[in-house]
Amino acid sequence: MGLLWRALDRYETYVLGLEDRFQLRTETVASDTLSNDSAALGLKEEGDVAYIEFPHRVADLETFVVNLFNCKEPFRLWAVPREVTSGYWEANAVDLHVGHSLRLEITPDWLRVLLGEHTCGNTLARLIANFQHRFDAQTQLAAAGV
Repeated sequence: MGLLWRALDRYETYVLGLEDRFQLRTETVASDTLSNDSAALGLKEEGDVAYIEFPHRVADLETFVVNLFNCKEPFRLWAVPREVTSGYWEANAVDLHVGHSLRLEITPDWLRVLLGEHTCGNTLARLIANFQHRFDAQTQLAAAGV
């Protein structure tokens, strides 16, 4: 039983770490830099864009995209993806496992994941694990230099 609790604790720490780093959040901030005694409002952005560089190029990107968003195992993502330019797709998706939304940008060489403020880190953890299991075991997660 102790082994099970330690595994759950480690996974919870991992998921919370993903949320802390990759959930994109905005915060309203006031600025007192204007004259006339009026305060300006602005936004402060926090969080990184999750970036997955594929270890090898995706040969048939259209089929890859269709399979990614077909609502079935292993990904359980629903979206109506659109090809913005040749070889560049984007989708506002729903993770059917937990019902949270996320945005994905996909090319043959990489995938970017933008987690909303309330999207569970488990969504990103499962996405990475499924790519490692079904696509290439060397798939890694990083922060995008956007």
